[in-house]
Amino acid sequence: MIKYNKVDLLFGKKIKLAENVGFEIPTVEDMCYIDNFGLYTQPLVTTTREMFSAHREVDAYEAKFPNVWQMVFDEEGNQILGQMYAVESGMNIIIEALSFWTKLHIDSFKVLTNKKIINEQAKWVIDEKVFLEFCELIKDVTNHQVNEELVAPRNMSERQLGVWEKLYKGRMRKLQKGSRTIGDKILILSISMDSYIPINEIRKMTIFHFNKLYEAISEKESYEAMWDIKMSPKFDSKNSGDSKHWKESFKLRYKNNNMR
Repeated sequence: MIKYNKVDLLFGKKIKLAENVGFEIPTVEDMCYIDNFGLYTQPLVTTTREMFSAHREVDAYEAKFPNVWQMVFDEEGNQILGQMYAVESGMNIIIEALSFWTKLHIDSFKVLTNKKIINEQAKWVIDEKVFLEFCELIKDVTNHQVNEELVAPRNMSERQLGVWEKLYKGRMRKLQKGSRTIGDKILILSISMDSYIPINEIRKMTIFHFNKLYEAISEKESYEAMWDIKMSPKFDSKNSGDSKHWKESFKLRYKNNNMR
């Protein structure tokens, strides 16, 4: 069981995964310049339902492959995952991702016939339970949030599937058009604080620290914008409702339930 303190992620401390295995949180600079960072992250934080939400057979795929681990140990699933990310096989993605996040040499990972992976260098055995805990850690580190608008409803009729396909394509176009790049977020963060944060300081932040700071600023600005509206003479106070201060509602949210 992977255990870590809540502030370990904030301070960028190395997390112990096993006796001889550590996990180091990448910096913003790493995220910007490491080739395939998305490839080493996305398949590990995305559910199979999210992956297949654009397909009519999403229910069948989810039933057959409850998670990515089940996919890569299935011949068909392994091939499908590889095709999704334009690589030879899904298992290659998992091995490369494990190597990236742990800094263990890629050649020291071996796939076993009993649906396990072993790292011979660290004597680390990875089964489905260990892998899923590992994925939860990456979700925390990268601040992964499921976009529920892009997750297909279950048990749709043929007519509903047709409607969903159109909705999904439209929502994807809207998301791609309005999404911010990491460069956009760096610039926004640097000038949104009460005092300017030098770009050089931001690039040294861990991706967890950066994402949480960006999230906090967004919540603060939303709160301030709401109060500007409430202070307007034209605002009807009868419809104001209760408004908590942004500091009361903001929390460091985590996926992992094994926090110390």
